[in-house]
Amino acid sequence: MNFIASYFTVSGDVFPFGPTEISPFSLEHRLEAIKEAGYNGFGLVYEDLIYNTDLYGIKKLKEIIKKQNFKYLEFEFLTGWFDKGESRRTSDLMRYNFLTLANELEATMIKVAPKIDESPEVLNKSEITEEFYKLAEEAGKYGTEIMLEIMPFSNINNIQDAKDIVVNANSKHGGLLLDIWHLSRGKIPYQKIKEIPLEYIKGVELNDLERYPISPLWRDTINRRLLPGDGVANIDEFIRVLFEHGYNGPFGIEVISESFRKLSLHDMATKSYHAAMKCVKKNQEAG
Repeated sequence: MNFIASYFTVSGDVFPFGPTEISPFSLEHRLEAIKEAGYNGFGLVYEDLIYNTDLYGIKKLKEIIKKQNFKYLEFEFLTGWFDKGESRRTSDLMRYNFLTLANELEATMIKVAPKIDESPEVLNKSEITEEFYKLAEEAGKYGTEIMLEIMPFSNINNIQDAKDIVVNANSKHGGLLLDIWHLSRGKIPYQKIKEIPLEYIKGVELNDLERYPISPLWRDTINRRLLPGDGVANIDEFIRVLFEHGYNGPFGIEVISESFRKLSLHDMATKSYHAAMKCVKKNQEAG
């Protein structure tokens, strides 16, 4: 079984949309810690990726990454890819950098975001589908794939809309990312995962959640995502449904917690890996 340490799981005391998303830990130390813990993949957010590219240069950066012999490398988080105007121009620069560096560093996946805090009524599904197709096909030319994340506080907040977009786009380089936190907070029954054609499930993420969320919900997601098995999500059912559906891809571990991110790098890496391994192994053996 393959496990990916998502960026914020081991980034230290930084968080999404914070003053900085650049980890206080060096990239070399992060990769060493997660490799020793048992991971065989890792993630980088845009700001940290650009920082380390500028710091080391592409040649040295490739050496640092190749030293640990990881199987998976994912980038995040491309926003604005179906917007217009200034937002799209900003997104296009990020897109170019992501794709260029994905080709250089052999990144396997790029996470892309829906429109945050947008009501479902403004979802232009046909337009987004066309843009997703273009993005996924372009990614394929750079040797990587695109995974769109379903989020409860966005304009793509349910299985049906998300499935329609990726299936109608019909690109082998694009699909969905299923994070148990987002499905749980969005009150999406895990059994609905089976409605998604397996080839369009490009990634899965494990974590857990508190019984009662705080508002607004996006603050809950950047401060209170727990270790798998430490909260109220039915993680056993989530994993079993995936296995029953035939999923055999990697499991990303994305813990984003005010308390967890203050732990040592060693503890963040080992605690997250062993928590995820315990949950997955239990349900793998049960199946």
